[in-house]
Amino acid sequence: MLIKYSLLVFIGLSGGITIAGAVFTFITKIGLVTRLASRTNTARHILFFEDCVTLGGTVGNLMTIWRFEVPFGIIGITVFGLFAGMFTGCLAMALTEVLDTIPIFAKRINLRKGIPFAVLSLAIGKGIGSFIQLYIFAK
Repeated sequence: MLIKYSLLVFIGLSGGITIAGAVFTFITKIGLVTRLASRTNTARHILFFEDCVTLGGTVGNLMTIWRFEVPFGIIGITVFGLFAGMFTGCLAMALTEVLDTIPIFAKRINLRKGIPFAVLSLAIGKGIGSFIQLYIFAK
């Protein structure tokens, strides 16, 4: 029994570390932190910004695992939501600039008609998946 749980812990931690490393590498590779630092004329602090992204991801994972509460109240949640939304928007824009995924994919599969429907299908699928995760599996 102990060997089984030890193996599960090892596999879970290995997978989590691998995915977290891939996500942070992806964020760094698309140049999100570099672009924000250059736009705000704070390029001399770029290592600090990258450390903050890593620390934020680590703390977010720990909060997800152990579910401890941070007593910031409504104002803290509002500020967090504002910054999380700005980061998500910047990440989406960086992805849009760097990766032209839909036109490349459409060209590779010879999709001439129906590109708007493909984009709409992707959006609806993401919405349904988020709904299922949030309202069905979260309970």
